[in-house]
Amino acid sequence: MKLLSQNYGKRKVNYSTFSSWSQISNWFYDLTVSKCQSTIEIKSLADSLFAFCKTPEEKVYKVHEYITNNIRYSYVPFRQSGWIPQNSYEVLASKIGDCKDMACLGKSLLDIANIKSYLVLVNTDIHDCTTNIPIGPDFNHCILSYSLNDQNHFVDFTSTNLPPNMLPRQDQNSVGLIIDPNNKDNNIFLLPQDFPDKRKRIRKIQAQLEENGIFQEKISTIRTGIFSEEFKNSYKNISYEKRKNLLQKSLSNSYSDICVDSIYIENLNSQSDSIYYFYHTTAKNTISFSGANAIFQLKIPDRIEAGDFPAEENRTLPIDMNRLWYSISNCELLCELTFPSKWKILSIPENFFIETNFGKYSIEFSLKDNVFFVKRKAIFNFNQNIPASQHKNLKDFLTKISKADEIYLIFSTKK
Repeated sequence: MKLLSQNYGKRKVNYSTFSSWSQISNWFYDLTVSKCQSTIEIKSLADSLFAFCKTPEEKVYKVHEYITNNIRYSYVPFRQSGWIPQNSYEVLASKIGDCKDMACLGKSLLDIANIKSYLVLVNTDIHDCTTNIPIGPDFNHCILSYSLNDQNHFVDFTSTNLPPNMLPRQDQNSVGLIIDPNNKDNNIFLLPQDFPDKRKRIRKIQAQLEENGIFQEKISTIRTGIFSEEFKNSYKNISYEKRKNLLQKSLSNSYSDICVDSIYIENLNSQSDSIYYFYHTTAKNTISFSGANAIFQLKIPDRIEAGDFPAEENRTLPIDMNRLWYSISNCELLCELTFPSKWKILSIPENFFIETNFGKYSIEFSLKDNVFFVKRKAIFNFNQNIPASQHKNLKDFLTKISKADEIYLIFSTKK
């Protein structure tokens, strides 16, 4: 028996009788192999699901769609244990199961489709690293790996808001172990992670500023990737009024006296990798008057602020800009701000462009009659951890963007 002494998870001392990850893979395979067997009921379901499928990808989609729509996820380990799944036919009959139950049912159906698949144990508490991890069955989640065109793909049946080829945020870059008894050199690995090019926010804004300081916006938005999943998770199962209240709360850092007048969300229950929504807001007291001048700050969505990047002076560890606490994504914005026809903008902000190895950003301003236009685009290159030695350069890059995102307009109100 090994005694592993280190601060790992919630324990400081870990015991294990395993000497390799392959042993754990074989152990869990022995526990689960009989649970994934096909029965008449499962074969009948497969015949129905695959009746009109022409490609393996369509079959995977049908399996994912069926399980996520029909099997109710239960987080509580029950019936046998936290490790031993139910038989797939029992999950099909009861329409309830935890992650390993759903993964076993998925494997049973993919086996019938002749799509090679394996259970995958996952530890969602460990990211970024596979070294110095004690060898032991310290996993808290189970998903499925399947092979198409000699490539491994992963599907999490507990994720109801993304297509089968996209992992939810909690899985990405987590430690995984494929349960493959034929792989004698099986080892833990990091699950794939998407990057800002898969996480986009595209917005169009029609805004109106009135003489009394009332500011109205009509904003249409497309989100993609895990930001789409994040939005669906928050807004899916609540009433219309609660959706308005939730959105208003998230917008409270823009204007203090803001009210959400309406919100429309398209295909909220779909498993698409994108979501479209539209909302209308009204904010009061948004102008500061100074004599014959009016000062207004145009607070655009997705602007970079101090909390969006590491702000410490010295950094000793690499920086992962894709982690949970950063919400920077590739984004595009077109804004048209109409202001009172008798007002005059005293100066237009300067256009700004920057490009480094961290990405590129541009913001352009123009004016036609009493309409002020903003065009903003940001593309970030955060596909790898950034060395601590580059911390100052990263901070300078994002600080310059943050300053460019502060848009102040000064109007002359003389008639």
